[in-house]
Amino acid sequence: MISTKDIQSKGGSTAKTLNPGEHTVTIYNLGLEKVSYKEGAYHLVLNVEGPDMGSEFEGFFKNKDKPELGRHKGQIGRVKFGYYPFSDGVTKTGVKISRDISILRAIQQICIATDNMKWFEEADGKYETIEEFVNGANKAITNSKTQIRICTAGKEYEKDGYTKYDLFLPKSSMNSYAIENASIEASKLMKFNPAEHIKKTEAKTVTQFGGNNDDVNPFMDSTPAPQSTEFEF
Repeated sequence: MISTKDIQSKGGSTAKTLNPGEHTVTIYNLGLEKVSYKEGAYHLVLNVEGPDMGSEFEGFFKNKDKPELGRHKGQIGRVKFGYYPFSDGVTKTGVKISRDISILRAIQQICIATDNMKWFEEADGKYETIEEFVNGANKAITNSKTQIRICTAGKEYEKDGYTKYDLFLPKSSMNSYAIENASIEASKLMKFNPAEHIKKTEAKTVTQFGGNNDDVNPFMDSTPAPQSTEFEF
């Protein structure tokens, strides 16, 4: 005889990846990513992991080729520091923009949020290239394992019939920030606003929505959202 007394209802499984919104995370890896449409341009990419989701949560393997290293204990996300990549250029008013200085300013903001300003100041003159500097920053920032708060925006794109998000940090303002230390009591973290922080794709029929298709680790996903060829200076 089949009994239904001990059968409990369960909702859908928890997503393994982060969606646009406000999150508390640690930086798992920090690095530069080239773009195909602009020679010398880079995105600064933060690979982040959210809080421990408990024993019932099954996150992605930290290294799919080395399962013995275990799984991520929280949701993960691949977050670009901004929507546009960093590159050398000139504004419409004639002001020159330096790719490397812009990246240094971004690293400085991350160091402030992760309590790594001592490393930033002591790194003065130690590195020959921006690539070497970011590698050094990656070691310092990830080793500190400091919790931060971020507000993530996202550009929708479709992959394998699912709506997914290319995550990025929106621009900070004088009164609110897209990234801050999680220990700050008087938080000035930017409030997530879907109307402002979601860049929509063209309307089309999809079979699933973000968060349901978790077969691909975003750290390993080689098919990012298509990017604009316009630059913001």
